[in-house]
Amino acid sequence: MAGLTALVIDDESQIRRAVSHALADDFAEILEAATGDEGLDLVRREKPTLIILDLGLPDMTGLAAC
Repeated sequence: MAGLTALVIDDESQIRRAVSHALADDFAEILEAATGDEGLDLVRREKPTLIILDLGLPDMTGLAAC
């Protein structure tokens, strides 16, 4: 859909790929991040419509990222 952006934050690349693939038909752009810090940078810069966030990231918990 035009203008909608999703962000998938997960440290496992296979999970990021699977979730991104599942969202592909509904979002114009899908961003991916492997760490909380990287994800927060993308949130500030891109302001995604939807964020899918892993609770167990290598640098912080998903709750801390929220």
